[in-house]
Amino acid sequence: MFLHMKPDRKSKPAANKSKPAANTETPKPFTTWIKEVRELEAEDPRAALSEYKKMVRIHPLKEEVYDRMMILYRREKNYEQEMQVIIKAVKAFQEKFGKQQEHLKGRKLVSLSKSLLLSTGLADKKGNPVYEHEPIARWNKRKKLVEKRLKNFA
Repeated sequence: MFLHMKPDRKSKPAANKSKPAANTETPKPFTTWIKEVRELEAEDPRAALSEYKKMVRIHPLKEEVYDRMMILYRREKNYEQEMQVIIKAVKAFQEKFGKQQEHLKGRKLVSLSKSLLLSTGLADKKGNPVYEHEPIARWNKRKKLVEKRLKNFA
């Protein structure tokens, strides 16, 4: 059984912590947020870009956000900014999906994995993957095209 306890008269009541801070805003669900920003693109591309930048900070592994930013910069013919977005996107995805064998422990497991990749043709002789994950391969292809455009305009 619980004993009835008297409240301590010296302690002060807790401050009301239910009030949110003035500048903090609860993030919207990703799907509704992306729909709203896609609608905003037609009216104000600059505002849409700033929203996409916020989305990248909150959801760094959503490829749709990077794709939309690249498209908007491409429409403005701002190839320098598009290149920066491509580099940032590739870096974020390579950090997440980069080397496949970094998490493997033990020589035997690494050796078996490497030989399996070699026998299926998914790795070259040095053990490097032949194929990249889909958004990374597409973005690297776009990166080469943007580099050509930058050389032509310079």
